[in-house]
Amino acid sequence: MKQLILIGLIFLTMSLNGNELSWVDEQVSAIKPERVGVSKSEIAAIKDPFIIYNTIEKIDKDGKKSVVIVKKDLDKIKFPKEEKKVRLILQAIINNSVLINDKWYKIGEKIGKYTLKDIRGTLVMLVYKKKKLVLSTDTYTQNLKFKN
Repeated sequence: MKQLILIGLIFLTMSLNGNELSWVDEQVSAIKPERVGVSKSEIAAIKDPFIIYNTIEKIDKDGKKSVVIVKKDLDKIKFPKEEKKVRLILQAIINNSVLINDKWYKIGEKIGKYTLKDIRGTLVMLVYKKKKLVLSTDTYTQNLKFKN
């Protein structure tokens, strides 16, 4: 008799718990259908959110200055090209030749925008207009020490 009551109680709790979780099945079935996103044509039709304004100073006939704000068209703006900064590494000096960035150069040759002007001991001087750049084979790291 006790076994029948115990089995009955277990069956009753299972049926009650089954009804409590039925809402989970409803939620899962609601999100099962495939959702449709935005098409590529709709994305392409979106206007650019960035607006660039230009200020222009105008002088009236009376000599009064006024500032006018004008919207620029992004398609007509020419942005300056960024120069890639190349790190020049002097690797070796042999007689009148130097090894910079895995290429050999002699005095007078161009290395990018610089011209190789002078070679002295462990130093090399490069010149571009009035700007001078000195490269050295000396190492300045504390961990590694080389003798030249």
